[in-house]
Amino acid sequence: MQYAIGDYTITYIPNDYTLTETNNRVFSYVQTYRKGASYIRIEYCAAAGATFAVDTEHASVKTVQIGDLQGYLVKFEEADYYSLHWGSENYAFTIKGTITEKEILKIARSIQTK
Repeated sequence: MQYAIGDYTITYIPNDYTLTETNNRVFSYVQTYRKGASYIRIEYCAAAGATFAVDTEHASVKTVQIGDLQGYLVKFEEADYYSLHWGSENYAFTIKGTITEKEILKIARSIQTK
């Protein structure tokens, strides 16, 4: 199944997650998927010079590759929770959720331009 977010298509969402919320504004889009108490939130912002501010207290951060771009994967110590941030000079993506590192990276790498 494919989902659209802004100018992009998401080709992978883990099994049994249902799209429960969308928020489409002029240059930003948010989608939330849920499966029981677990959730995935995908945020997209089309903006020149987008930057990330991430609270890393009680968290570990590692650099990951998302296509040709460098991303930052944050694992919060006290919760089964990840956030992933990456983008270019024209857009920014964030994926957050109570999913595994493997799943969050698979979602990110499945995002393609339309």
